[in-house]
Amino acid sequence: MGSGLTSLRSEPQTEEEDPDNPLGVEKPSKKKKNKDPKSKAGENKDIPKVSQKDRPQTSKKKDKEKDDVLVMDERLYYWLPPRAKDMDEDREALRTVFSNCDGEKWYIKIGWKTYDDPARWFGVKVDRNRVRSFELPQNELKGSIPREIGSLIKIKSLNLENNMLSGPIPAPVVLMTQTQLTSWSLKGNLNLSLPTDIGAVTVLTTLNLPGQNLTGRVPGGIMYLKCLKAIDLSQNRLTGPIPDESFKWTRNLESLDLTYNLLSGSIPKSLASLEFLRIVRLACNKLDGEIPKNMEQLTMLGELQLNGNRLDGTVAGSIAGMTSLTKINFDGNLLNFKIPAQVGRMTNLLSLRLASNHFTGELRPHFSMLTNLRFLDLSGNKLAGELPFQYSNLSSLIHLRLDHNSLTGPLPRAFGVLTQLRSLSLEDNKLTGSLPIEWRTLQRLRALKLLNNNLCGNDDTELKAAAEWAKQKLHPKCVSEIRISSPKDK
Repeated sequence: MGSGLTSLRSEPQTEEEDPDNPLGVEKPSKKKKNKDPKSKAGENKDIPKVSQKDRPQTSKKKDKEKDDVLVMDERLYYWLPPRAKDMDEDREALRTVFSNCDGEKWYIKIGWKTYDDPARWFGVKVDRNRVRSFELPQNELKGSIPREIGSLIKIKSLNLENNMLSGPIPAPVVLMTQTQLTSWSLKGNLNLSLPTDIGAVTVLTTLNLPGQNLTGRVPGGIMYLKCLKAIDLSQNRLTGPIPDESFKWTRNLESLDLTYNLLSGSIPKSLASLEFLRIVRLACNKLDGEIPKNMEQLTMLGELQLNGNRLDGTVAGSIAGMTSLTKINFDGNLLNFKIPAQVGRMTNLLSLRLASNHFTGELRPHFSMLTNLRFLDLSGNKLAGELPFQYSNLSSLIHLRLDHNSLTGPLPRAFGVLTQLRSLSLEDNKLTGSLPIEWRTLQRLRALKLLNNNLCGNDDTELKAAAEWAKQKLHPKCVSEIRISSPKDK
């Protein structure tokens, strides 16, 4: 958290402090609107530092973008609610909530109309003569959330979940989630959405509103949040495309989580300009198109989750340069090509999940170079060929899933050296032969699935002996996971 936000939360208010300017934002003057970009009088310290290559070619567009940022900085001063200085002003802010949210029809409103002291109002907790907690879950609040809540500078807990609130969450309340609230929830309401003026909160470093049942679109105003480092809007109901301009000036962004929404369209190519980005989670949406090839520029990216979408095309050029990646999840898309050999160069990978796509071709031994890999899932594709014995080099492997493909040939004896292996799923393939005796060294194996193959021994006795051996080696609680069948069982 930046030093400006720390001072907002920790420094006591003095008599000289301007209550209408809690963040210490310099009040804009007409001089600051000087359109001459070379004039010192027209400079604004909050204007994002845009590199020369990203600036528009025409001076007219450059001046317009500069004026747009200046307008947002002016709004940061004007729209912040006055900072409540004492209990009297805390009381007035809460009365505004009662009036705007149909307080007469609240399920419980004890004390709100009969007492003047907020300490005796239902849902309000007071300590040291200031409001510290405001919690009215499931109390039939209606209407929009008043921006005056943002003036309660001493409040630590806010809970308005499971009511009938709608409309945009006021930007000052969004700011509170970062600067002062230790516990808060707005989930379970009707149609709350992100504020359209979110770009005015230029000091915001985290936008953290997961699981709040938010609707509407991702506001383009995020582009003005040049201090932003983390966005978590997961588990909401956001719709529409991800605005490509949203990441124009958010060059400090390190984490982006938009999983479990209803977002559509393609992945913004502007993501590739975020050089500090470490985490991208866009899973479980309705995104389509190809994975942008310029994403290979994200050399610091450690986690990429795009599963549960409708992505197609190739990823060879998209991931070849991401050598810092530790987790990849492309499960449940429409990718339909041969797995690129470049994946073998990503030696930092811990988890690689490419299940339920349309990958074709034979399994190649290039995966054997991923010696740090712990989870490999290629199930539910159209892979063919034999199991490469070179996979025995994956000494850290814990979970291996290759089921529901068209793999052929015998079970590799070399897999007996994978002593860390806990689950192995090879069912629904065309594997032949018998269970290798070398696999008896897999002491940690807890789940073995070989159903629907062409496995057999010299006779039924040998096959039954193999199954009995597996039952003895597996953990007693995982006996149900033993699935070994012969052609006669099919």
